[in-house]
Amino acid sequence: MLKQKCVSCGKTFTLTDSEIAFYKSKNLHLPKRCEDCRAKRSEIEKRSRKNFFVRLFEKIVTSENNLIKAQNSFGFSFKNTEELKEHFIKHGRECNCKTPKKYLKTANKIIKSKKSLKRKEAEDGDIVYFNKNSNGIVFVSPKGYIRSFYLSDIDYFKRQ
Repeated sequence: MLKQKCVSCGKTFTLTDSEIAFYKSKNLHLPKRCEDCRAKRSEIEKRSRKNFFVRLFEKIVTSENNLIKAQNSFGFSFKNTEELKEHFIKHGRECNCKTPKKYLKTANKIIKSKKSLKRKEAEDGDIVYFNKNSNGIVFVSPKGYIRSFYLSDIDYFKRQ
């Protein structure tokens, strides 16, 4: 048996003879972290791999062709495809939209719905639309393009 001090949390942990034999048989270094810290580190690495695939997915679905098609599909759109891409990547998943086209379609539904609340923002004159059912909030500039669309709450809408 071997007692080690965890390099992450400082807690003392014990490696059994069979664990030491296992690591040596695989030509691996002995663990420097306790079991809890190894599990936390493993979870962080797993999330990092997942984030890689999320970024890859975002890159695929936000190809320039898809963005241009989406921008031309509805009455209201973003100022340009780069703005749509930026906002879709930032808020698309939270709004349950898998494509830029769905993201714009959902924003336009909120804008056009008679059930949506509407008010003019004092700061820069944007028209702000809020749908109580979905908690979607859409900001439309005085020039008629969408500035942003994401999920919020009624209190935030009222402060605009």
